Amino acid sequence: SISKLIRFGERLRYKGAEAVYADYNHAAILIDRFHVIEALADGVTISPLSKYADIEYIVITADPIGTSPDSDAAFVLRSNAVDFAHNCVGEKYGLLTDLCIAVGLVTGGGLSFGFNGQVICSGLVACALERMGYNFNPRNPSEIMPADLACCFEIRNELAIEEAKSHCPVNLGEPA
Repeated sequence: SISKLIRFGERLRYKGAEAVYADYNHAAILIDRFHVIEALADGVTISPLSKYADIEYIVITADPIGTSPDSDAAFVLRSNAVDFAHNCVGEKYGLLTDLCIAVGLVTGGGLSFGFNGQVICSGLVACALERMGYNFNPRNPSEIMPADLACCFEIRNELAIEEAKSHCPVNLGEPA
């Protein structure tokens, strides 16, 4: 399944102390209290949050970079992120993007390719976060994996034995 391949790829990137981040295989954008926008095998869709009622998940609140979280500017930036996600509804799932990430993980190279109009779940979230000032350098945000998001927001797998001691390979904290 796609989720097993994602976890396998994450374990290629996150080893040793960083392995605590390599247990996540999905990401979505909470657009209100009851709905998420997510990229699934059938494409980008709006789904009820209730479909995850029997599945453990983590909600991360991401504040816009460079502005007070309660400001009018923060509201506009959050709205931009949600609007971006809404505009992606109907796009195809990026199986070729998954392949590109896999090739890069196996070869250790910087080969990157993808197609407009296709998106993976964590890439959708990362591209929405860009609208709030997040910077994913040196990685292409459309190729961010769920483990990259977990690392950058310091969401550790509690079942992991080792503590994460190294720095996240993607720096989210600096403005784009």
